[in-house]
Amino acid sequence: MTPDAVLDHLIAHDSKDFEVWNHRLPRGLIAIMTGCAFGLAGAIVQGVIRNPLASPEILGVTQGAGLALTIAIIGLPQLPVSALPFVACLGGAAGALLLALYNTGVQFSGVRFALSGVAIAVTLSSITEFLILSNPLDINTALLALTGSLWSRNWHHVLLATPLLLLIPLSLLLAKPLNLIGLGDEAAQSLGTGLTRTRWLAMGSAVLLTSLGVGIIGPVSFVGLVAPHMARRLVGG
Repeated sequence: MTPDAVLDHLIAHDSKDFEVWNHRLPRGLIAIMTGCAFGLAGAIVQGVIRNPLASPEILGVTQGAGLALTIAIIGLPQLPVSALPFVACLGGAAGALLLALYNTGVQFSGVRFALSGVAIAVTLSSITEFLILSNPLDINTALLALTGSLWSRNWHHVLLATPLLLLIPLSLLLAKPLNLIGLGDEAAQSLGTGLTRTRWLAMGSAVLLTSLGVGIIGPVSFVGLVAPHMARRLVGG
């Protein structure tokens, strides 16, 4: 269906109204909101670590959210769909907490942060795969949730994604301090940026953005790696 046809069906009323209003439009809105969330989370992580190849997917956040979803699907099959984004947030926060604990008490290093994140991500992914293979009766449901797709998404999922409308603009407030961190720790401190506070706020925002996105459409947060580079190509910087 072409964009012109979609616009015609939004304005007029005919037999294809149901398809546009109940399938195309909600999926489009979800794609926009979660895409913005994943892209912004990726930009934040790249800014904190000062590594253009960083993304939430290599820091254990995505894998933590995926593991939490798997546990919920297998262990709590009666759990309502509306609870899954919040379950994913808990899992993403748990993955980030493991990363924070491992890096506590040492001087911040982007390389150490990234390598420890990869190790945690691989460990959490292995646990997820073990749970899926150990529960063959639930494998289809779990794999569907972990594949990442807009299939079957509707207005209920749009409602679940509404917290992103608040998180995204709030996270954009971190743009200036993250740009200063990109100049180096000493330069950022001399310009009045609190490094520890900014990094905690930034990573917390990235965890929430990524986890909510994973809970709504699944772990497609590789968008967080690509989107920041596409944005830089479009607007410069």
